[in-house]
Amino acid sequence: MKSGKRKRLKVILRVLFAVLIAAAVFVIVSAAVRSRDNLTLRGVVSNVTSLWSKDTIADELNYERCTAVRQLGSGIATVSENGVRTYGGDNSEAVLSAFTMNEPYLESGGDAAIACDIGGNALKVLRLNSVVCEIETDNPIISAHINRSGWFTVCTRESGYTSSVTVYNAKGEAVYKWYSGEGYILSARVSDRNRGMTALVLSRGGSELVWFKFTSEEEQRRFTLSDGVIIDFDFMSGGRLAAVTAEKLLIINDKAETAAEYGFSGRVLSCYDIDKKTVVLGLWDDKFGKSGAVAAVSSSGKETGLVSVDGRITDVSWAGKTCAVLLENGVKTFVSSSLDGGKSFDFLGGRGVIAQKDGSVLVTGEYTASHLKLKHQDKPF
Repeated sequence: MKSGKRKRLKVILRVLFAVLIAAAVFVIVSAAVRSRDNLTLRGVVSNVTSLWSKDTIADELNYERCTAVRQLGSGIATVSENGVRTYGGDNSEAVLSAFTMNEPYLESGGDAAIACDIGGNALKVLRLNSVVCEIETDNPIISAHINRSGWFTVCTRESGYTSSVTVYNAKGEAVYKWYSGEGYILSARVSDRNRGMTALVLSRGGSELVWFKFTSEEEQRRFTLSDGVIIDFDFMSGGRLAAVTAEKLLIINDKAETAAEYGFSGRVLSCYDIDKKTVVLGLWDDKFGKSGAVAAVSSSGKETGLVSVDGRITDVSWAGKTCAVLLENGVKTFVSSSLDGGKSFDFLGGRGVIAQKDGSVLVTGEYTASHLKLKHQDKPF
């Protein structure tokens, strides 16, 4: 399951054409990366205080103070300004890798996770029981992403260019690099089969997605959105790609064409999660977010489910057929893309939620992760 990415939208957008001064762009890009971590289902977390319903079992996993938590194989990874740690399912610390970060960032691709200092130069890739590699970049890091195979990208500022992206294989060996001379690279992702990558670029023409194959230095195709800003993107099934803006979700095919659009109908995007077959969206009815809706959209752009909720939506997550929604006053779960029915957990104070394929939910905090499930649950409910 993809972690990430994760993840409350601070509307950063509509500032495209005034950011083409290098120093200013770096500040904006760094802010965008931090905002994305808040947007995705595994955003910044804080201490959890809980109230249990009589039907709820809660298994607690305790760890050292952290700023973000990601699922990592059968355990979790946490990050703080002092480094990154991993914990097994038995609540034991498996790996401690200390390094100082001013802006710690953590993302998991499933069995491997990447931790880095946004704006700094330090980066590490870990598995549950080992450190895969440690990298010190020559230039400040803009963003980093890792896929399910453990291949990862690192976007940095670049002397003589606006920015660059370096691709590494699962062993931490650099296998490809692209320099951008005009547009500013915000992020990049390696395709599921590790044959190429797609980069998100901010240019004079708008937001652009650029495709590359690792067998060629030339770009393969390019998609341009001139009337909005792409916040984030990820790969879906069938060679399609989901791109998220503040106003709509775009489904883009392998020819770099818009295959479908899903508008938010005036609602405010709070959070989202992109899975291979489904994108789940947390939408506020207005900027105050006292009520809202959760939408499930397929890789073809079809709305498969839409449910209204009372209370502020702070996080959403999708795994298998399980959708988890974190509210200020509780957690709701659904076990189909139609979002029918649903179950509720009484829970106060959570800041991050990670859906599990068995229908249970992991709610993360600054010191504790709580695994919520119904009593006697042994299959999706």
